[in-house]
Amino acid sequence: MEHAGHLPRPDWVRRINLFGAAVGDPARMVSLDAGEMLAVATPAYSITTT
Repeated sequence: MEHAGHLPRPDWVRRINLFGAAVGDPARMVSLDAGEMLAVATPAYSITTT
């Protein structure tokens, strides 16, 4: 499918996209749960929650 105004992708984007078939769903690599992300980021970045 051709798109009007399509710009060529940089090489690094092409290489990252090639990982897709091998690794599958991004949700399997990184949690998309907001609570879990905060729980991991809070101690790692000295974030305080109130």
